[in-house]
Amino acid sequence: MALAQGIRLFNLVIAGQGQAGAVTDIQLPEVKETIEEFKGGYMSSVGIPVGLEKMELEFTLHYSSADTLSLFGLEAGKTATFVFTPALENEKGVVGLKATIQGRIIGVQTDPISSESIFKQKFTVQVSSYVLEQEGTELYNIDIERWIYKVRGQDRLAAVRTKAGIS
Repeated sequence: MALAQGIRLFNLVIAGQGQAGAVTDIQLPEVKETIEEFKGGYMSSVGIPVGLEKMELEFTLHYSSADTLSLFGLEAGKTATFVFTPALENEKGVVGLKATIQGRIIGVQTDPISSESIFKQKFTVQVSSYVLEQEGTELYNIDIERWIYKVRGQDRLAAVRTKAGIS
């Protein structure tokens, strides 16, 4: 039986600027296939994978960061790098996880402001590439623009790129 892992500590580096202790929460991108249903004749329906759904990263800072706010509305084709590194711990020890994300901040939401409250800003990032590693082993490598979709090193789009003449 796998033991639960608690998050002991984490850091988020945004465009080279460390935010340890400043990030209150983070939601890594959901990786989900888009499935189209096909039903032919009198047959049962079958799901056919036709791609991946849009990925977004969300995180909340508990202070106003001019450097992070300046990443909103980057020019088309330009992205920023976000690197999330939590330390996961259970009775067996500490495990390192690393998520490297390229994307553009497409949304900034400030929590209601009142006296005696903590200031918070939530950022939404449109993800163009996502690499997830655990202890140096690559689990996911998804790059939308380069047509890369690898899971544990297996390139799921290699044959598609070859047949389509994309190298």
